[in-house]
Amino acid sequence: PSEVKAWARRESCSDLALEVLPLHASIVLGAAADLIIAFIDAFPTGAGEIDAYRSFPIHLAVSCAASIRGADRVVDRLCQSFRSGQHALDSNGRTPGDIISILQTAHEHRLLACGNTETEADEKQMTEQLRRIASFC
Repeated sequence: PSEVKAWARRESCSDLALEVLPLHASIVLGAAADLIIAFIDAFPTGAGEIDAYRSFPIHLAVSCAASIRGADRVVDRLCQSFRSGQHALDSNGRTPGDIISILQTAHEHRLLACGNTETEADEKQMTEQLRRIASFC
């Protein structure tokens, strides 16, 4: 559908216009992986589009990995659709690999500092998902 290619624009009170594709929005809102992948498949070049904050969808998917069940599948599909995305820099000068390294370190530190507050299965699942994402980046 053509809507998947339509940029949504929202004016904020700080006079900043936020422009995103449905792909960007679905990632940030933690939509189901199958929906995000459907957006990518419907508009593969959207994977190479930056949002108002100068982030590619791959940066968003890596940053939001904890809120997307199946984020590793999303990142894999984004890498397939936007081959140079692994080396793309966000507005902070970070690659997706840089972001995932930060998330892995934060996850490990949280487990050490707070103890295992998640179930063992959830902790293992998040650790494994971050590891798979790192292999793509």
